[in-house]
Amino acid sequence: MNAAMILLGGAAILVAAILAFLCVTPRGLVSPPTGFLMKTAAVLDAGHPVPFEPAARRAKSVSDNEIVGRTVRGPIAEESASAPGRGGPIPLRIYRRTDRAPVSVVILFHGGGFVVGNIGTSESFARSLCLESDAAIVSVGYRLAPESPFPAAVEDAVSAYEWVLAGIQEGRLPSGGVIASGDSAGANLAAVLCIQARNLRLPLPKAQLLFYPVADLSDFGTASYERFATGYLLTRAEMEWFRELYLPDKAAWTDPRASPLLEPDLSGLPEALVVTSAFDVLRDEGEVYAARLRAAGVAVESRRIAGVIHGFVSLSRFVPAAEVEIRRAGTFIRRRSEP
Repeated sequence: MNAAMILLGGAAILVAAILAFLCVTPRGLVSPPTGFLMKTAAVLDAGHPVPFEPAARRAKSVSDNEIVGRTVRGPIAEESASAPGRGGPIPLRIYRRTDRAPVSVVILFHGGGFVVGNIGTSESFARSLCLESDAAIVSVGYRLAPESPFPAAVEDAVSAYEWVLAGIQEGRLPSGGVIASGDSAGANLAAVLCIQARNLRLPLPKAQLLFYPVADLSDFGTASYERFATGYLLTRAEMEWFRELYLPDKAAWTDPRASPLLEPDLSGLPEALVVTSAFDVLRDEGEVYAARLRAAGVAVESRRIAGVIHGFVSLSRFVPAAEVEIRRAGTFIRRRSEP
């Protein structure tokens, strides 16, 4: 009995030590899967640092996605399309469930700091959202910086939205409403799209679904920027690099089409679900944006997800919170879809 108790005690101590190694960080406790990813990334980056160069960062984005993104299987059909845009055709990928008719449309913008990422890197997220929401997902391959700096991505977002609206009118897409969505830079574009639709007098999306949005590219001095500047995958240095490429003209930093938090009037916008990550440089600006929407009379649900870092919805193979939040997002979409 004593020997068994000693073994059990030793095992408990070992488990506690492993959890402490994974979860304890200088700025608080992260979830064990998040800690594992952070530790692994730190080791890999120390041995093979990736330069601040677009081609290298894009290649890393694709390879990282293959490792951390879950393969989402299910009754889903995919088709490729394109929308006319100022810079040429805008690639689109449309996901629909094959076992039931979709009711609404989600126009989805991928993350990547306006420099990296593509339709492929958001495929896991898009397919999961398709299954959970019963909506048709239109994933948008907008132009990237530095080849196409601001406002190219915004122009493509609006053009893709106009294509979706035309598709609804022509019966190619379901008519239960459009939800604008994205993560990080993609959430920025979804938020800006809603403002642009209002200002341009286009039919408004029914809702906006924003995961850890880039809300203010003019201010990298928030408390979350100070607190999580290094060590939590997305760093302040990376955000500065993204901004340099996307907004080479410093005067554009305060343009509300780049920094929707600086839009003077947020009234009359679609209701919103804003999800932020507890350990993320973008946390504070996303939460302030949600608060400003609410103050302007917009119905807002805002959630901060404990123990996770920026980009967690793309880490579904390792981080259980990703599936939980995508499931909640699917419920949010279904409840705002008209049959």
